[in-house]
Amino acid sequence: MIFPEKLPLKKARSISYLNTCVALSRLMNITLFIPKESLNKKELEKFYGVDLNNVNIKYIPANIWKIRSNKIFNHFLKKHIAYFDFFYVRHLKIAKFLVNNKAPNQKVIFEAHEIFFKALEEESPDKLKKISQLKKLESYVYSKVNGIVFINKTLQKQFHKTFKNLSSFQKIIYLSNSFKCPYQKKDFSIIEKFYYCGNLFKWKGIEDLILTMKSFPTINLVIIGGSYSRIVELSNFAKKQGIKNIKFLGYRPPYEIKKVLLKESKIAFLTNSRSVYNFFTFPLKLLDYMITSNVVIAADIPAVKEIIIDGKNGFLFKTGDISSLVEVIKKVINMSPEKLLEISQNAYATAKNFTYENRAKNIYNFLKTILENDNQ
Repeated sequence: MIFPEKLPLKKARSISYLNTCVALSRLMNITLFIPKESLNKKELEKFYGVDLNNVNIKYIPANIWKIRSNKIFNHFLKKHIAYFDFFYVRHLKIAKFLVNNKAPNQKVIFEAHEIFFKALEEESPDKLKKISQLKKLESYVYSKVNGIVFINKTLQKQFHKTFKNLSSFQKIIYLSNSFKCPYQKKDFSIIEKFYYCGNLFKWKGIEDLILTMKSFPTINLVIIGGSYSRIVELSNFAKKQGIKNIKFLGYRPPYEIKKVLLKESKIAFLTNSRSVYNFFTFPLKLLDYMITSNVVIAADIPAVKEIIIDGKNGFLFKTGDISSLVEVIKKVINMSPEKLLEISQNAYATAKNFTYENRAKNIYNFLKTILENDNQ
């Protein structure tokens, strides 16, 4: 397994990848390649709350004279790749390097989380040359890898609409909740705070969530995550709107987020706005909210609807529609504590099925299928 970004990384992808790595290490021999400037094994264990005892970590130089690039990382990685049967990656350029340098009997499996060129089209539509190059790179990689793991059904459908000659070996394997914890019974008779955890990108709908709080002046919205510049931007946005019941906590490591979601939070939000990302994203925090016994109010994007059944294990509002969000919140806070407790229990029961152990078993079985096909 190869993660070319310095660890720890203040993004959910590092949490998912590292936990998947740990779970797979209980089923097979795993070597994890990461940049040399990453923390040591004990420090990574503390930060991510994982046991890396079964994982062989190799630190690869990624910079020379303070110049950092994938080419440098790949240069030093190349001498190691002959010794492995499988490579499980989620970075596009690493996947290209591997399919171009591996032996015929070695297998590269790509874990797909998005369609990169479509995201760039939305963010920078004027960068036509770069968009075209990225689309060609994706088309090449997805046709050359030995297997593709999709994190939800919606993403697989988008791939089939967008690309030709995809690898014939494909599997949908959902992400997992990040925490192991027993069900936490919560008192829903008093709701004084709402919670949002995660990145604060524009397409996450945070401005809409802040505007929504005008309708609930006696309840505070606690926002965890985001860069300093984005927090300043959103704080100024709230002030201009005259909204005072917003509290920004900034970035928090996973073990602190677990504590907050388990012990303090009761109602948690996933508020994506209208965006191309909604056709392939699967928010890791959705399952984290659910496994920590929260009642979730989420945008009705396709991947979320694969998990949330409205009114049973969470609540859905129309994506990008503030009035719909306000109405759903009113409905939720006016429900009986007993009903909200039932929703919370159902959410926890759903999230329990999405463990890293189950995820690792599905990946392991997928790898076996690919090998067995070779032996036929």
